[in-house]
Amino acid sequence: MNEIVKAYVRIAVAFVVTVFVQGCDSQSKQIEEDKGITLSGKINYPQNGLIILEKVNGREVEPYDTITLKPDNTFRHFVALESPGYFRLNIYEIQLLTLILNNDDLEIIADGNSATGFTDIKGSTEIQQLRDLNKFLQVNYVSRENQINQEFMKAKQSKNESLASEAKEAYLDLQVHKEKAVKEQIEKMGTSLAVLQALNYIDKDKNFEFVARISENLTAVYPMEPNIINLAAEVELLRKVSIGQPAPEIALPGPDGKIVKLSSLKGKYVMVDFWAEWCKPCRIENPNVVKAYNQYRDMGFEIFGVSLDRTKEKWLKAINDDNLIWIHVSDLKGWKSEGARIYNVSGIPASFLLDQKGVIIAKNLRGDALHQKLAEIFGE
Repeated sequence: MNEIVKAYVRIAVAFVVTVFVQGCDSQSKQIEEDKGITLSGKINYPQNGLIILEKVNGREVEPYDTITLKPDNTFRHFVALESPGYFRLNIYEIQLLTLILNNDDLEIIADGNSATGFTDIKGSTEIQQLRDLNKFLQVNYVSRENQINQEFMKAKQSKNESLASEAKEAYLDLQVHKEKAVKEQIEKMGTSLAVLQALNYIDKDKNFEFVARISENLTAVYPMEPNIINLAAEVELLRKVSIGQPAPEIALPGPDGKIVKLSSLKGKYVMVDFWAEWCKPCRIENPNVVKAYNQYRDMGFEIFGVSLDRTKEKWLKAINDDNLIWIHVSDLKGWKSEGARIYNVSGIPASFLLDQKGVIIAKNLRGDALHQKLAEIFGE
């Protein structure tokens, strides 16, 4: 079993249960079991401590139930659930298994003595969906991605920029086809909770309308599931900075400590550029941005650089070293930057191009794409 498959083997399912506890007699217990789901399996190398089923509520985890081993290291445990959701089997605080508990009984086998120990989970509809998706990507895309990466590295080593550019374009084209294929697979999953994992294969920002629709469908079925609620909240953040929306205000200190507002630049086309001194891809892209700025600054193009640095000295040195002569701001809070929070930035470089009214008209333009868009705007 390859490493990618192993990763998904840790994502499992178990049960939807509506339990009405009316008493502790054997008859009511039978009613519960008829409607409930059972976890069974074996821990190969039991350790000291507890095996705890934990409820995953977004980023928080809380104890939900405890599983006890029999003398032969096996277990069979009925779990009553209020609703489907994401859980985690915490084995002695050593091995953690992510579970999606929904409709199926599960059989779980785990070593229990290592964080990366053997795991096998059977019986899950959702995990099978994820395995099928993984197999589909392995067969149709992974080998080709690896081949293109090798071609790109070889071209770079031989300083053949033409071949490197061709490899880059081939990779980007492949990603477009890959995302389209993943979306088709997600459509087939319907309102399965496995969709939450599958969405990680696509760029939610670029596929905003698709993700928003999927989120709405999942919310209709699982309105109280914390991870679905989190997805809906993420969608709302993305909606606020989607193309066609007014750009949210950013008001942060410049190098001299004075507050600079993004809204003060209305009347110009502005690129809000999130970057950092420590971000290598950002520094590689900077010469391209400098070229675009020098070409179009006198035509009404401005850049509002938002740094995710923590050290003022390094931030200012990078500005000087890369000859970034536009407007810069930073609260020097790294990933906790207020600007990054407002714009839902989780990776850099990231950029938002605004029109003269402060409306977002494009996002994450890099390389030739930035020059092409500016040429379109300024009529060149």
